[in-house]
Amino acid sequence: MPPDRHSSQDTFDIDMLDPRALEAPDGLNTALCAIEAVCHRSDPEIAEMVAALDSRPYILEYIISGTLRAPSSP
Repeated sequence: MPPDRHSSQDTFDIDMLDPRALEAPDGLNTALCAIEAVCHRSDPEIAEMVAALDSRPYILEYIISGTLRAPSSP
């Protein structure tokens, strides 16, 4: 985890991954930024996001498969 983690009272909004939300202008970018932002928060918030992603069929698996192909920075 990055060292600049912070806590927030915001909860992860799984509805931003609904097809209609993703089709909206900048919908995909907004969803990706929200997922990335949670990764810089506390472990309980990350766990909450993972549970939310896992509650929808195949979303968590899809996100993980995409990160496996992403080049890692040194």
